Amino acid sequence: MHGAGFRVVIVGGGIGGLATALTLARSRNSAIDLTLIDRQDRHSWKPMLHNFAAGTASENTNTVPFADLARRHGFTFLQGAPNGIDRRQRRLSMPDGTKIPYDLLVIALGGRSDPYGIPGVAAHGTFLDTLPDALAIRRIFENIRHGSGHQTIGIVGGGPTGVQMAGEFRRVIASMTAATCPHIMLIESGQRLLPSFPSSVSESAETRLRQLGITIHTNTRIDAVTPDGFQLSNGKILHADLRLWAAGVRANAATSVFECALNPTTGRILIDPILRTSDPAIHALGDCATMTVHPQAATAQVARQQGQYLGRAIPLIAAGGQPPPFVYRHQGSVVVFGKDDGWSTFGGVVSQGLKPRLLHDALYQRHRIEILGLRQGLSAFLDAGSNSP
Repeated sequence: MHGAGFRVVIVGGGIGGLATALTLARSRNSAIDLTLIDRQDRHSWKPMLHNFAAGTASENTNTVPFADLARRHGFTFLQGAPNGIDRRQRRLSMPDGTKIPYDLLVIALGGRSDPYGIPGVAAHGTFLDTLPDALAIRRIFENIRHGSGHQTIGIVGGGPTGVQMAGEFRRVIASMTAATCPHIMLIESGQRLLPSFPSSVSESAETRLRQLGITIHTNTRIDAVTPDGFQLSNGKILHADLRLWAAGVRANAATSVFECALNPTTGRILIDPILRTSDPAIHALGDCATMTVHPQAATAQVARQQGQYLGRAIPLIAAGGQPPPFVYRHQGSVVVFGKDDGWSTFGGVVSQGLKPRLLHDALYQRHRIEILGLRQGLSAFLDAGSNSP
């Protein structure tokens, strides 16, 4: 898929960007020249970041080098991050001065946690948005585990990331004595944990986390983050040695480079029903974008479906056609931590325990097969299982 054809450049190799690239590459359209750009050298499945942070999954067997995927599927991979764009000439600028021309640009930079303008979050909080973030948190967590003092881990955000992170950390420290075991607390500004799930799931998950010894603070608003913890709106201070911020979603800061119309609150790129931005030569998807009509939640499921849709639509766009609008089909939700704790909702049916865990593992396996193919995907899955902590 190289040559002087219709030049497609995808910036961002997360779930949505990679789904676009692989769907397009598998079309084997010789008229399309495809390039993928990412700051990192390898792809990781974002729903597993909390596992990497806790050390319950190895990044060595659960990530895939982009260069290997590029060779396998016949596209070009460039490691880096564009720092400028000439929309009239349709060229991206790289930090080393390289210019990358495009006929169609796809922005798939993902999202990041939202500080909501709260003082001290950036300076004193730690984020879990990327694989390097997760590995940095793991190092801090290991120091806390093996330290001599009784320390506190504070996690802000009661959505799936916060809940799963709290549960995975507790799983790792379960064998520690009460005198040295770190204390974990989970802070949520809303009335309940997992607000996107049915209330029965929220109640069950909160009960289980409390049984594990995790302190839950709901209806708790933070006014500031300090070097010592969280200053609450009621004047109280919650001490925390490690302050993890897993609240909200806003666009990756690098999104502003592309000069597209943005949502003023979240910084996410505004897109139309065919995922097109204010510039018809630029499309965007996943957590860095939001539809102006019928916006969807910032989830891996949405990003995957948008990527597959756009990968199928691009050949039609390249030929001068107009694709049908994107239609999202919700396939349910799942949240898991530990080996046996999990909840899922599908078609109005709520499941708890082992079934959601098996479902989560099946979704991850599907992702690996989509990337690597059936044989290598199954082999990688078995290798990861045999090397898991």
